[in-house]
Amino acid sequence: MPTIIRNTPFFDGSTELTVRGQIVPIKPYQIIVWVSISQIGLRGLEPNTPRFPAVLDTGFNHSFVIHGQQLAQWAGLQPQQFKALDTITVYGEQSPLLAGNVWLYRNVPGKRDTFLGQPPFCVQLDNGFAVASNRANAPRLPLLGLRALRWANLHSSIDGKSCHASIRTARRFWIFG
Repeated sequence: MPTIIRNTPFFDGSTELTVRGQIVPIKPYQIIVWVSISQIGLRGLEPNTPRFPAVLDTGFNHSFVIHGQQLAQWAGLQPQQFKALDTITVYGEQSPLLAGNVWLYRNVPGKRDTFLGQPPFCVQLDNGFAVASNRANAPRLPLLGLRALRWANLHSSIDGKSCHASIRTARRFWIFG
């Protein structure tokens, strides 16, 4: 059962991250995972593919949403690079759904912003990711929703006592004893 995110900490106070020279405030109790976005069908990412933070939000009932400015500035991508699939309502606004996948970066256990030297894990999105355009109605950070975890058959655990979260793939076999 390969673990993708192992005991990444979340905090009961505000913290900060730096993304492409920009300081990004993180609110208390936000579980941060580091991701990249790609076209569908890729077997791996180029080593220089930008990664950026996203909030693991099990209350977000879609796969992934990112603001258009973040897509451009943090991921180095434009919506026109992706096939349009449909639209969804994000915070009261129609937003395009684009065909693409999200890649999760494996963290050093117990560290939020330090990564293992292993390739990221591809989370294939069942019907793409949303791009919000209205800054006032968009989430402050990209959101990785429960639907993405479900579609990828991933297991997540949140330990409220130790303030850690983990994501792993499904067990391939069970040992009965």
